[in-house]
Amino acid sequence: MVQRTKFKRILLSLAMLGMVFNLTQDRQPEPAGNAVDARFLADYIQRTHSRIHPVDRDRLVQAILKESRRLDFVQEAWVDQEQLDGMLFLTAVIETESTFKVDAVSSADARGYMQLMPATARWMGERFGIWVPEGPELFEPEANLSRGVIFLNHLWRELRDPRLVCLAYNAGLGNVQRGYYEERYWVKVLTNYRRLKAERSSQNWLGKELTGVKSI
Repeated sequence: MVQRTKFKRILLSLAMLGMVFNLTQDRQPEPAGNAVDARFLADYIQRTHSRIHPVDRDRLVQAILKESRRLDFVQEAWVDQEQLDGMLFLTAVIETESTFKVDAVSSADARGYMQLMPATARWMGERFGIWVPEGPELFEPEANLSRGVIFLNHLWRELRDPRLVCLAYNAGLGNVQRGYYEERYWVKVLTNYRRLKAERSSQNWLGKELTGVKSI
């Protein structure tokens, strides 16, 4: 009986140590880079789309930070003789597509931040064996951006050029391969990308008060 009680006390002590360890892990500070990037993106998005709700803004910021790490071609792609910045590139595409409006819908029924067509989402589900968001689910930033990034990665494997990738994202892969596209789309993405890069470097956004800014 004494041995059983002692054994229970040992198990309880081990369990308590595990809880302390988990709490310590949960309280680890976010990497400084994430916090700075989150702050910059929140400020930029708020200024670009002043009516965005802070909750929507922060969900979008977190999705950008997460999904931009999944761009496969960041190490290989170059813009303005410099290695592509994945976070800024993804943000520039989103700004071009929807101006950061979560409920954006085009005349062709493209939806959400990255203006994904339901048919494209279904095609990706079949091609890559992933869950297909339906109806309002396609507007959710996590689902919308993850599918957008998967599609950008697919286009990169076919085209190997950030300009052509953007043109194909807008006009379709087949059209770009046949020479049918609108160059002004790439000009818009590039303009947004350059502005994002310049504004982040200027650090004029530091010190501004924003409500509810989070990092991941």
